[in-house]
Amino acid sequence: MKRLTGDLYIGDVSGVNPIKESKIDPTSFDNVVCLADCETPLTTEFYPITAADKGRFFDAVDAVRKHIESGEMTYVYCAAGVSRNVVVSATALAVECGMELQEALDEVRTKLGSDFEPPNHLLKHAKTYLEQRG
Repeated sequence: MKRLTGDLYIGDVSGVNPIKESKIDPTSFDNVVCLADCETPLTTEFYPITAADKGRFFDAVDAVRKHIESGEMTYVYCAAGVSRNVVVSATALAVECGMELQEALDEVRTKLGSDFEPPNHLLKHAKTYLEQRG
């Protein structure tokens, strides 16, 4: 689990395991946004994103933006915690913080300590989202 901004955290499905030891109690989140196909009991919003599913991607970014704007403590996760949650969160940050997508992705990668390359379909969804709603 990594903190991206004041109240926005991302990670994998293990971050919402109330039994796993963590610096943050997963039950303290106002919102738990799942982007994988494996909801947990703590999930409050469920957007299982697949390669061709631009609609759910857009819905997920809209939800994360809403939570950023409201200052609610939010955890965004996917199964492995390295692609869907990263691109959705970076897209939301790009809009909310007035950043370019690449800048937002680089910031997220730095905070994660990762040099992952997002899948092309997710980058395409992100670019389309920014063109249409950014």
